[in-house]
Amino acid sequence: MNSLLLYITITALVAVTSAQIPLLGVKSRGFEPFKILTQSKPIIRGNIALTPINQQISGDIHLGPANAIKTVVKTTKTVNFGTPVIVDTFTTEIRTPPTLEQIIEQDWSNFKTIYNKKYTPAEESFRKEIFIENRQAIIDFNTKFSSGEVTFAQQLNAYSDMLPHEFNQRYNGFNRSALSHRVKLPTPTTFIPSANTIVPERMDWRDEGAVTGVKTQGDCMGCYAFASAGALESHTFRKTGKLIDLSPQQIIDCSKNYGNEGCKGGLMSDSYEYVKNQPGLDSWDAYPYEAQDGQCRFKPEAVEAICTGYVELPAGDEKALETAVATVGPVSVAIDASQRAFQFYREGVYFDPTCKNKQEDMNHGVLIVGFGVEPDGKKYWIVKNSYGPQWGNGGYVKMAKDAGNHCGIANSATYPLV
Repeated sequence: MNSLLLYITITALVAVTSAQIPLLGVKSRGFEPFKILTQSKPIIRGNIALTPINQQISGDIHLGPANAIKTVVKTTKTVNFGTPVIVDTFTTEIRTPPTLEQIIEQDWSNFKTIYNKKYTPAEESFRKEIFIENRQAIIDFNTKFSSGEVTFAQQLNAYSDMLPHEFNQRYNGFNRSALSHRVKLPTPTTFIPSANTIVPERMDWRDEGAVTGVKTQGDCMGCYAFASAGALESHTFRKTGKLIDLSPQQIIDCSKNYGNEGCKGGLMSDSYEYVKNQPGLDSWDAYPYEAQDGQCRFKPEAVEAICTGYVELPAGDEKALETAVATVGPVSVAIDASQRAFQFYREGVYFDPTCKNKQEDMNHGVLIVGFGVEPDGKKYWIVKNSYGPQWGNGGYVKMAKDAGNHCGIANSATYPLV
C-alpha cells in the first residue's frame, strides 16, 4: 500500500545589515558570504520514521540591505511502497555572515589574485598590514562620500599594498629638479587666448576620436613621457586624421640629453624639444613600452608623428587652459598627486583640501582631454592618467576646475605644435 510522505523545509537566511557592508568600490567578492548551519527534526506519525529527502536551495545570496530573516517553505510529496506512514521533517537552515577577519582574508586573497601579486613570506606580512590600513581608510572615506561630505569616492586597486610615500617615489615622475641642470632650450611659444573666443560649457576630445586608450606606466616614473606622447597623438590626429599610439619608451630612452632622466622622471617640455630635434616619434608598435630604462633604439622609418615646437600656457591661468583645451586640443599638465586620496580615486570630482598648488610641489604629468560640469554645478577637468585603466574611472579622473588652480593643474601646461 502506498504511503504519502510530506516534507516541509523552512530556510532562514540571516542577512547582513547595510552598516556591515564594506564600502570598497568592488562589485563582487567572489566568495559565499554566508555560513550554512542545518538542523533536521523528524516528526513521526505512524510506526516508521523515514530518512528525509535531500534539500536543494536555489538562487544567489548577496550582501546588502535585506530583511533580517527570509523564510522559504518547500513542500515535497513522495510516494513510498510499504507500511502506511507519514513523516514530517522540519529542517531549519541558518546562514550566518562571515566574520570581519574572514572578509579581510578573502579581500586580501582576491587582491593578490587579480593583480598577480607575489611576495616573500616576510614581505607578505608587511604588505598585508598596509593593505588592511588602506582598506579601512577607503571604507571610512566612502562613508563620507555617501553622506555628501566629500565629492569623490575611492576604491581598492593595484596600489593598495603601498604607502603613499613609496607610491609617489615609484610612479610620480614630473621632475622639477631637472630644471636645475637642464640644457639650454629655446624659448617656447606663449599662448595668447583671443578675447573673442567663445568657450563651450563642456568639451571632450574623446568624443571626437582624438584620444588613444589609457596606458599603464608600471614601475617607471615615466608619466611625463606618457603625457607628452598622448598630446602628440591627439594633435597629430587633429592635423592628419590618423590616431596612432606613439612610443613613450622612445622618450624615456632617448631624451636624456634634453634634460629628462628616463624612469627617474622628466618634463613634458623637454620631451617636446627632443621630438622636435629628431625626425619624430616612433609608433608604440615599432618601439614598445618596457617600463624600464634602455638603450635608444629610435627607428626613423617608423616615425608616426613630428613636433615643430611647443606652446607654454600662462602659469596658474585656468581660463587660458580652458580656452586652449577647447580650441586647440588636449594639453599636458603637471599636478600634485602625492595624496593618498588620489592614489585610490574611483569616481566623482576630485577635490582634496590638502592638495598643494605651488610650482615646486608638482610631481605627476597627465593629459587634460576635456572639461565639464556636474548636475550639481561642480566644474571639472577630464584628466587622462597613466596608472592603467583599472585605476579611477577607466583610467581617468575628474579634477576640480576653477577652484583656485587646484593641485596646481594650470602651473605647467604645455601642448606640442605639429
